[in-house]
Amino acid sequence: VVFEKLAETGRRDISITFHASSDVLKCKPAAGRKIHMEFPAKNTVEFETDSEDEKAAKQSIRESLFPNMSEDDFDSTIRYIGVDDGCDDLFVELTADAFFSIPEASDISYVPMMTFDGYSRGIIVCCTVPDELKEAGEKADFFSRFFGPKVGINEDPVTGSAHCVLGPYFAKQLEKNHVVGSQKS
Repeated sequence: VVFEKLAETGRRDISITFHASSDVLKCKPAAGRKIHMEFPAKNTVEFETDSEDEKAAKQSIRESLFPNMSEDDFDSTIRYIGVDDGCDDLFVELTADAFFSIPEASDISYVPMMTFDGYSRGIIVCCTVPDELKEAGEKADFFSRFFGPKVGINEDPVTGSAHCVLGPYFAKQLEKNHVVGSQKS
């Protein structure tokens, strides 16, 4: 609506900057009725191996998403676990098999997610897209789901802010300047 109203004034090079509580989001019109949004990049900080934070984070995720999986089996599914550099979001990269075995939102126990105090906003769970899906035509480089029970959103289907962490992380992991993500919530 804002873009349409500005376009009515005859302006051609329109951009809008939104100031959120902790970020700045720049937007401009793209092809069709799409909007190009520029999110600020955030980095991840990996938990120290066998630290209390790592153990508590793993326990929270296992109890919430994989309650029937043994600790050893669960540990083998984790490729990375840490937080974003602001400690807003817990960041968990899983194997693709583990990611695809995460239950539907209605079958998840959110209480363990809420009791882990190593983050303040949400939990980003992600994986690299397997080669067989890429060969079958999948355009995304990574998949993700976002859980935010601490902020009243058990699972958020469209979380642009999570991509502030996902984009830089997978760009580095995949050694690419441009990555495509697909949220599977």
